[in-house]
Amino acid sequence: MSRDYENHWNSLLPSHTCEDLEPLCAGWIAKFTIWTLESPPTPLRTTTIPLDTAEIWLQVRQSLRQEILNIWKMQFPLSIRPDMKAITILRTIYRFDSSHDKSGPTVRSCRIPMDFDERLEFNWSDRRKGFRPCFAPAGRPITLQLVQQEVYSYELIQSLDGKYLFFRDNTNLGLFSVCAVFEIDDSHPIRVICVNTIKYRSSAPFQGNNWHFHPFLPLLFAVTETGASGPQIFFWNFLKGMSTLLSNVRSVLIPFFSQKESGMAFIIRQNHGIQQHV
Repeated sequence: MSRDYENHWNSLLPSHTCEDLEPLCAGWIAKFTIWTLESPPTPLRTTTIPLDTAEIWLQVRQSLRQEILNIWKMQFPLSIRPDMKAITILRTIYRFDSSHDKSGPTVRSCRIPMDFDERLEFNWSDRRKGFRPCFAPAGRPITLQLVQQEVYSYELIQSLDGKYLFFRDNTNLGLFSVCAVFEIDDSHPIRVICVNTIKYRSSAPFQGNNWHFHPFLPLLFAVTETGASGPQIFFWNFLKGMSTLLSNVRSVLIPFFSQKESGMAFIIRQNHGIQQHV
């Protein structure tokens, strides 16, 4: 983030609004550093990425909020591919092309378009307004203010092979969440193509940050530990548009590794005793 924003963040008062932070959304940078695993670790390479002012201001309007005890919070979505060849910052993916000179890798980027679902239009447009502490009548608890105002959040997850990107959003008002999978076209310039989408109510038990790509199949799964009967496991074959929800199961995740592949194997035992393997 910018130094001015960081300094101002530490002095935010309950009476402040999002508009007070708009002038501080310029000049943000991200630094991505790769370190060795030896002791002590040493940095191998640092890449500096300037961030778009309009994207920072949009994120402030989407997720900045004031919670209990007048504490300000804001989400800032990030993800790193396991091989460290790509990262996502907010809704932009950055790919690093190997370079053997001192100038470091070439960075290619692509901003994910949010026009694939009409429900997304409001939260990704100039119509989106930020959190206002004075929204509720004077004297009303801050928890009630938060309930009455929509706080918007989202996450991006990269597949292990770097071929797909998973998007999921969420609100605090129990509305529908949108999930989408994008295929990453690793051309020049880089671009993303929406493959498939699904919707579910935000109160669904698998709406948390527990989504995972299968290591080599076009499959996403989400696991939740809820209820006395055990977890629910949601599977989504996004290329075929097929999904299923297994309830009342007991599951064990078994990691497996080989020279050709690695990942997780599910052993799922349902109440009637039938076992399934994925």
